[in-house]
Amino acid sequence: MEYTDLTKRDITLIKESYKKIREKSEESCWSTLYKRLFEINPETVKLFKGDIKEQERRIMNMMNTVIEGLNNVQIIFPALQELGKRHFEYGVKKEYYVFLGEALFYTIEKESGKDFTKEVRNAWEKLYEIMSEVMQGNLYDDSKE
Repeated sequence: MEYTDLTKRDITLIKESYKKIREKSEESCWSTLYKRLFEINPETVKLFKGDIKEQERRIMNMMNTVIEGLNNVQIIFPALQELGKRHFEYGVKKEYYVFLGEALFYTIEKESGKDFTKEVRNAWEKLYEIMSEVMQGNLYDDSKE
């Protein structure tokens, strides 16, 4: 998948919905995400040995960078590649990306309410697919698993 799969409309929908989430409950949003992730796959809990609030701040900062940089891919991709490498080194399994995506969409829908339309969800799904592909890169080639 290429970055160009995100249309201008997708970018607008993502930015508008993210802005509303930030205005409403940015920090609690990320708490919801991790709670949902741990419900979906309790095995992921073991990856978080430190302060979960610090982890929530980290994902918030990364998402802020991604959303703010949607019009400038040079900002986003290197940061996501580095993040993916760190996650691989921490022992994140490839299938965990699916669980995180589910938790992300659940969280955005919960925080957005009726504003989380099918069109908004589709835009977020495209973005997350791009993000997860960039983060995974070739780290999970058969030779490395």
